[in-house]
Amino acid sequence: MNTKMTILTAGALIGTLAACGDSGDSAGADGVAPRASQGPALMDLAFISASKGWAVGESGHALETADGGDTWTPRALGTSATLRAITFADSLHGWMVGSEGCVLATTDGGATWTPRVSGTAQLLTDIDFVDDQNGWIVGADGLVLRTSDGGDTWTPQASGTAEGLHAVAFADASIGLAVGCGGVILRTADGGARWSLQAATGRALHDVRFLDETKVRAVGAGGQILISFNQGLTWTTEVSGTTADLLSLCAGEGWTAWIAGDAGTILRTSDDGYTWSARSSGETGALYAITLDGRDRIRAAGDADAILVAAP
Repeated sequence: MNTKMTILTAGALIGTLAACGDSGDSAGADGVAPRASQGPALMDLAFISASKGWAVGESGHALETADGGDTWTPRALGTSATLRAITFADSLHGWMVGSEGCVLATTDGGATWTPRVSGTAQLLTDIDFVDDQNGWIVGADGLVLRTSDGGDTWTPQASGTAEGLHAVAFADASIGLAVGCGGVILRTADGGARWSLQAATGRALHDVRFLDETKVRAVGAGGQILISFNQGLTWTTEVSGTTADLLSLCAGEGWTAWIAGDAGTILRTSDDGYTWSARSSGETGALYAITLDGRDRIRAAGDADAILVAAP
């Protein structure tokens, strides 16, 4: 299958992602459309229905779609922070996080967004909620924050590391993982009251996602793909076939999964990670986020305001 990625909105790795220390004008042979414009990088994507979705990024840049991603409309959020992550617990409750301790929340499906006090001015890199009350944020210098009231208040948790954390994922209100610089993998079995170092690969890990109740995958610098079948207690390596920095991952239907990364990298597996193959994105910049939209199509977002779409 020669999957084609089409640029719908044309929008260097963001410095904070690389801070761990580790095209032509015409459509090409794969039929990828040319860029229409340049703009701020988009760092994350989220869809809450078949029609409604969000993309967020640098300098408070936010886009909203009400037609499944066919068109995107800018939204003013009243912040100049770089928005690094967005998540929704359901169709009403959502949160964004970013630089300078920025946390924004909605309780009406994104019609309005209001600031929340994080209690820090640190860079916040990722956020995950297991329901509309219980969530976690990770960020620079090993920062972990916890809420049990829908994000109205946030309490620091001791992570046990000073490494920058890039991603957090919880299977339920107890079992969670965080990954970051140095390839650290932190695990908790009690909602973050105690975090323990589970592994350290030596190279930055940029994303981690639970694929089901027990299976979890992480991706990172130098083409790293790690898989665990026991909620992150032990890990094995999958062969990516690339040395590009891998920045984001998502699960598709059945045994299918997708990964996005630096230099327009898109990887796809249809056999649960036994083999990965490259797909042409038509992009040369970094792709920071990849997800399924509300119509089960693949969306990737990244440098220069780019939003791409492909059939799964």
